[in-house]
Amino acid sequence: MRKGLLLLLVAFLSIPCVAASVKVSGRVQDIQGEPLIGVTITEKGTTNIAVTDINGSYTITTTTDKPILVATYTGFKTEEVKVTGTLVDIVMHEDISALDEVVVTAATTTKKGTCCQHVVHPRRSRLGCDVSPAYRCPRTG
Repeated sequence: MRKGLLLLLVAFLSIPCVAASVKVSGRVQDIQGEPLIGVTITEKGTTNIAVTDINGSYTITTTTDKPILVATYTGFKTEEVKVTGTLVDIVMHEDISALDEVVVTAATTTKKGTCCQHVVHPRRSRLGCDVSPAYRCPRTG
């Protein structure tokens, strides 16, 4: 009797507890109905991530029992949506206060000898007067 009970217990413990995975897809758009490209869709509490394509479409495989999708996008409020089926469309609302936080900067560097400005002048014969170049590139003369 003990052996049978022990065997049953071992068999029960060897079965992994796996939540049913569901493939969920949908579209993400703003309140005007325009698709949003590059929205990050995450299943809350997991590392499952999807990103919307050029049409605002996404597909993600959920792994929790009652999945909640979290949509994040710069300049928009974070949206949380409960998954109730295999098709979940998300409408995102603008967050005007978040736009003050975005700062874009750009810079470039070059060596002094590699960058030059070239000014093209028409021939003297066409103008009938003497024209001298405003700047000559040190490399080309």
